[in-house]
Amino acid sequence: MVPNAFELRLESTSSDKSNGKNSSRRETSNGTNNGSSTPTKSLNGSSEKNEKAKMRKMMENSIKLRRMESDNRAAITETEGQRSRYGVVTTLPTETVQNLDTLTESTEPGTELSFKARLHAVRNVSNRLAFLILRHQLLTVQGVLRSDDSNITRHMVRWAERLPIETIVFVRGIVQKPNERLQSTEFHNVEILIKAIHVISMPNVPLPFHHYGASSVPQTSAKMAVSHSNEGSRASISSGESTYSVGAEPASVSLPVRMANRVLDLRSPPSQAIFRVQAAVCQAFRQFLNEQGFIEIHTPKLLGGASESGASVFKVDYFGRRACLAQSPQLFKQMCICADFGRVFEIGPVFRAENSNTHRHLTEYTGLDLEMELSGDDYHEAMYMIDGLLKSIFAKLQKSHKLEIEIARKMFPIDDFVYLDETPILEYREGIQMLLDAGYTEENGDKPKSDEDLSTRAEMRLGALVKEKYKTDFYILDKFPRSVRPFYTHPDEKNIVASNSFDIFVRGQEIISGGQRIHLADELENNLNKQHIDTHGLEDYLDSFRLAAPPHAGCGIGLERFVMLFLGLNDIRNASLFPRDPKSLRETQLPTDDLRHPEATTLARKRAPEDGLPSLEKLIANYGDSSNTSWLDDRFTIWREEITGAAVGYCKMNDRCVVIGNPLCEVGQYSKVANAFLADMKKKKLKPIWLLVGGDFESVLSQTCNWNSLSCVVESRIKGDATEAEKKARSHEKNLKVTHVPFEEAVSDEQKKETEKCIEEWKSKRKERGKQVHLTNVLPWQDEEHRSYFFVHEGTTLVAMVILAQLSTRHGYQIKWALDFPNAPNGAIEYAITTAMHTYPSVKLTFGGSAVENLVAGSNIRGVKAKALEGTYHSIVANLHLLNKLEFRKKFGASLDERLWICYPRGGMGPRTIKTILSFFGATD
Repeated sequence: MVPNAFELRLESTSSDKSNGKNSSRRETSNGTNNGSSTPTKSLNGSSEKNEKAKMRKMMENSIKLRRMESDNRAAITETEGQRSRYGVVTTLPTETVQNLDTLTESTEPGTELSFKARLHAVRNVSNRLAFLILRHQLLTVQGVLRSDDSNITRHMVRWAERLPIETIVFVRGIVQKPNERLQSTEFHNVEILIKAIHVISMPNVPLPFHHYGASSVPQTSAKMAVSHSNEGSRASISSGESTYSVGAEPASVSLPVRMANRVLDLRSPPSQAIFRVQAAVCQAFRQFLNEQGFIEIHTPKLLGGASESGASVFKVDYFGRRACLAQSPQLFKQMCICADFGRVFEIGPVFRAENSNTHRHLTEYTGLDLEMELSGDDYHEAMYMIDGLLKSIFAKLQKSHKLEIEIARKMFPIDDFVYLDETPILEYREGIQMLLDAGYTEENGDKPKSDEDLSTRAEMRLGALVKEKYKTDFYILDKFPRSVRPFYTHPDEKNIVASNSFDIFVRGQEIISGGQRIHLADELENNLNKQHIDTHGLEDYLDSFRLAAPPHAGCGIGLERFVMLFLGLNDIRNASLFPRDPKSLRETQLPTDDLRHPEATTLARKRAPEDGLPSLEKLIANYGDSSNTSWLDDRFTIWREEITGAAVGYCKMNDRCVVIGNPLCEVGQYSKVANAFLADMKKKKLKPIWLLVGGDFESVLSQTCNWNSLSCVVESRIKGDATEAEKKARSHEKNLKVTHVPFEEAVSDEQKKETEKCIEEWKSKRKERGKQVHLTNVLPWQDEEHRSYFFVHEGTTLVAMVILAQLSTRHGYQIKWALDFPNAPNGAIEYAITTAMHTYPSVKLTFGGSAVENLVAGSNIRGVKAKALEGTYHSIVANLHLLNKLEFRKKFGASLDERLWICYPRGGMGPRTIKTILSFFGATD
């Protein structure tokens, strides 16, 4: 596939700018080197690589030059008529713009069409011929662009080939028949011979993925079925080849990446199909109930108390009074029955504060609820109504939405949904017996019981047994145990342990809970008391029953779960427009007003243009964590984003760049800054690996960039008890004296001289102990403004030193260096650190990163790969004694619960990368 046009423009238009800051470090603005670089020791001979890099650069420049020449030549040689057939337009043409859905397989060849579409995929065959797959919502069609040197020029073909994927174009063309049936588009027997194509809008950022690769699972779907040569008629251009690939075999795109780029993901035909099915479910639900005499209602979502005893609530401050978001419309729809509405239904949001990170749970979803007065005493009247409702929905979907189901199945393959005219209805005890007869047990060996709820695993096994016996994906389980139902569920008068309630299952999973409600006020209140449920906020609900309520029943359906199970989606998030789960709504950083240096914000609108880019030192104090303080070392190159001033620190090591820590900017800017930085590294032909990043930035790299991640390091923040260190420090404190130099105060020249002498002695002793892993060199006077010093003397001899580095207000201070010098008495370093802790008792302190024993696989790493990396890591840990620092830090209450992550592109963690990391930390020669 041709290079992305955005990347080509980025390379040809990015300018070199200085950030205007004088420093011994290398600082770059959008990657431009503005200073001398510190030589990096080569891992192996690099002259051949440098030569290849030069050749690649020469080739790129040659391509750019040829394209500029082609543009200039076209501007001179093309006629006005030829130029009018392509280009960028700011307004739509005056003729009627049709949708692609006006095209059908039976449209007559020669029919002229004018329509808007997105560019789905491009294949350049030659400078005279290109294929464009055009997409509009569900539909894709192949467009053929062929130069005839009269109306369609070669330059027009080349121009179209370089358009970015997802560009919105206006196309004028003629319908024609392909020589052979097309396989990769929704239209198999027609294609468009393009006569004119104009850009309406195009993306101005690189795309995290392309739908052509993401939405076609089998490799055979990644083929166009017909290729065309330069020979033949306008209506049929063919060659001997029957297929060609559009790029490489499609790469899978993980669910987190798709959800992190949801708007782009929603454009894909499978997503478009899913939400058309979802809309159809709501329409069919509403239509059926309207025909049955139901009234649509809209109930409040702010409640004074919980509406479901079995679900947690989101608490809300309601003008100083307690309230919560509705877990369901249960209370209000029952109150409507008490108000003689007879039959009611609602389609509305439901909120569940359940910390369930599973494939079938959301914290906010759409509920399809109904409640109806019973004509007699048998709640099965409602159950049969609901059964008929669901079967009417199934029938409508299978009859009127075959295309949507077919398109969704391309991404989520599954068997046809099967249901019977007469739905199997099993009593709960019968379902349990089926499981027992099949020898089913839970993972812990327990057998299912008739007075306990079914686990998800048991539900799915029972669904498989029902499918095997009854040949259906749809059945009802009646007479659920009373103990697992909400307080308002009516008990079974014949069986004290059962209730007049049921669940309905689709593909082995529950989609509906329903049943009869208690309608007698005294019985309802007794049930509340028995279950020890707080009646705060339920007063209006209870009062409505005291006024006399009729027998009634109802149910609730989760829309997203219904769609997920009907279509066979692998995760409920695929059926939620913008899904909300326990990991949604990522925490943002403190507001700019709480920055230590408000003038050094990365929010450009709050910084005056004349201020220039904020200094690195101030950015660390505003946004930094412990890893960022390493950027002050000379070996780091500082990349700057020229608009916001955001910074990223990295070291170039041959053809790789080792990046340390989160970007220095607002959390909300992470994605934009990371993409800009990675684009610049790509331009420099550097392969990045990003080390020691926090969980919030790891999410950006894994979800937005589809990177892998693993963790073998924790941020050693002091959270626990430092009793052990305190005891050791106190045993020697009589002979020790601490001199404290606070932040923003200067250290005396005399003290500096004494300290530097001790550090040199410390370095000599350190060399004798052999190679040690380290991130930074000891540079005590670096950024003194943001340092606090503690010097420990025994008599007149300096024996230990602790230096605190100021981080963001969110992260507090880092114990940047804690050194006990040669011949220091036992306990001196503990005394220095605990003194620093007592000096700033209300501020968070961290030692920085500490290696831990276990390697944790993060995003996109599974199975054999994780095991192999874990084995390599254990070997490195043992050889380099990486756990020693952690054991020391734990004495001061250092926590192990905050993981730092190593992130890298897929396929980017090979032996050379591992060696690069070790070399970076000084662990290899």
